[in-house]
Amino acid sequence: SSAASDVYKRQICYSGADAASFQRMLDIAIKNHPDATIWVKTHPEVTSNIKKGHLSGVLVHDNVRLLTDLMNPIALLKQMDEVYVVCSHMGFEALMLGKKVHCFGVPWYSGWGLTDDTHAALYILNGRRNVSRSLTQLITAAYFNYARYVNPITEKRCEIEDIIHILIEQKKWNDLLRGRVALVGFSPWKRRFIKDFLKLPSVDLRFFKSFKAVVSEDFDHLVVWGSADIPNTLDHNAKKFWRMEDGFVRSVGLGAFLIRPVSIVLDDVGIYYDSTCASRLDHLLSHIHLSSIKCHEAQLLICLLYTSDA
Repeated sequence: SSAASDVYKRQICYSGADAASFQRMLDIAIKNHPDATIWVKTHPEVTSNIKKGHLSGVLVHDNVRLLTDLMNPIALLKQMDEVYVVCSHMGFEALMLGKKVHCFGVPWYSGWGLTDDTHAALYILNGRRNVSRSLTQLITAAYFNYARYVNPITEKRCEIEDIIHILIEQKKWNDLLRGRVALVGFSPWKRRFIKDFLKLPSVDLRFFKSFKAVVSEDFDHLVVWGSADIPNTLDHNAKKFWRMEDGFVRSVGLGAFLIRPVSIVLDDVGIYYDSTCASRLDHLLSHIHLSSIKCHEAQLLICLLYTSDA
């Protein structure tokens, strides 16, 4: 945590700011908006005591509120009228949302004519940013030309669109499985790889050897492997119930040799190989409508599956 705190201090220093810049920023925001509620969002690592914040005493002001909960920055910024930052990247996200942004440090996106830099130490730039740039130009330079992206699954270079697609899927499952998740009857070797599939920021995984141990527990989701029978004594109807199985991308060896699968499915209706009852796959196939993009992706997947040496 000490190393993280040192990096945080250097970031502030390199932006031409210091600890006093935060209090000055708050004072000016209060002065500029005497009738507004001022929301102060602390950094997640400050809330976790990894870093030391600079606005811990802000609640002495009647119109100031402190936000310490983890939340989506974009969702938060959408509710604000103006945004004040020292060097936080949230300032650039606010620009993308069309908000007026006041900078009290010199982050990478300031000094280009898009931010209010009245209180920023622009002199440290030595005139390097002496032209105005549009938001589109900043996004193109930073997100496309400057940054490099690596697919965490393939560990190969990829484009930003691929990363965003992965993030969207991760967020979808994070929201679907939010809360305490009870997994019953999973062997030790399965527990190891299941964590890689299901351990998400808002998901608290709890493994149980038997259904009996689950009855007295408070949980939001129950996950079992395959078509395991659920005891009638367990009122799982009051909770979200899922069945898990190997997916459709084949693995070599599988459970017989304790080989982890490369794909799994989670079904909240039934399971795909049990035709005696409905499954989520049945529902999807009954209502599916393919766009031209999805058709193209399906054709590419077929080619990949039949030509891969993996």
